[in-house]
Order: sequence, then structure tokens, then C-alpha cells
Amino acid sequence: MIRSYLRLVLSPLVIFIALTLLIRAQPYDDRELRQLLLPAGCPAPCFMGIRPGETSMEEALTILKSNQWIGDIRTHTGSIEWTWSDSSPHIIDRKYPGYAQHSNVPGEECCVGSFKFNSLFTLGDLYLLLGEPPRTNAIRGTTIHYALVSISYVDQSIRLFTSVDCPISREKFWQAQLETYIESKSLYKREGGMSARINC
Repeated sequence: MIRSYLRLVLSPLVIFIALTLLIRAQPYDDRELRQLLLPAGCPAPCFMGIRPGETSMEEALTILKSNQWIGDIRTHTGSIEWTWSDSSPHIIDRKYPGYAQHSNVPGEECCVGSFKFNSLFTLGDLYLLLGEPPRTNAIRGTTIHYALVSISYVDQSIRLFTSVDCPISREKFWQAQLETYIESKSLYKREGGMSARINC
């Protein structure tokens, strides 16, 4: 009788443990994030084949028009705005448009200065791909209920922003989704932040 009860209790437990181990054994797949932020054959900083600080706005517009990730395109003075198509990576937040901004840095006036897009990848995903960022800056929000966090990767000229509810927990921090900027090296150096920590 006891053996029957033990079998009834232990069988689901063994199956649960086996499934948990199987899930944890799956390799982490960062292909989509790597293709987005570190595309092969295009040295950083690079986004969709466009290099901030080197690619002209006219060339960028041509490249964007031929990219299957891009939906509708609108041009404004000094910027290009676009919607994302259903072919764009799932780690891009398609509810928000992407932007290419003209550079205002001396010597780069011909070129794209930066890109901006909203993402669905998390800070945890970014740490797994790029490691710990050289610069992190946290600023208390206008109320005590949240903090604005800026994360910067110097070598890739990538700057990311998010807000995290206070108090900041590890789970909230690692799961935070990001507003992403990819900038020319000159623009990045001019606007780069310093490391800071605050209690929130």
C-alpha cells in the first residue's frame, strides 16, 4: 500500500525534475539579438548595414527601402522614421517606430548620427551577449517610485535606456526592456555617461 502511494507521489515529481533539467540543458540562442546589434561583416557601430558616422542619410534611406524588416518610411528634416514589418525580428517592439537621426557632430554632417528603436529583449539578454557594460547610470525619477537607468557599451557605441520601478529588485532589473540607441563613435563619446549607483 505504501509503495503504491510512493509511486503516485514520486512519479510526477521525477517527471517534473526531468523536464526542468531538460529545459535548463537547452543552449541559449542569441542569434536574433546578435544579428540585430552585431551583424556579421559590418563593424560596430552598425545597424541594418548602416554605419552611423559613415553612411550618408541618402544611402541610409536607400538601404532602409530595400530592407524587408521595414514597413512604411517617412522622411523629416534631419531624420528618417519607419514602421516595422512583420518580417522584423521579434525582439523589436513593432508598436513603436524606428528612427535614424542626422549627425550634428562636426565632421559627420553628411551622415547618420544615430538610430533609435524600442526593443523586447531584456537587460539580461544583453548581458549574456555583450557582458557587463562599462557604464551604467541610474537617476531617481521625478517621483520616488522609479529610477531611469542608462546602460552604455563603449566598443559597440550602443546606449540603452529603461525605467525600473522602485525598489529595484534583481528580477525587475534583469527583465527590464530597453529603448536602444546605436550611435556614431563621435556622438557616443560626446554624450557618454559615467558610472553611478543610487539607492532606490
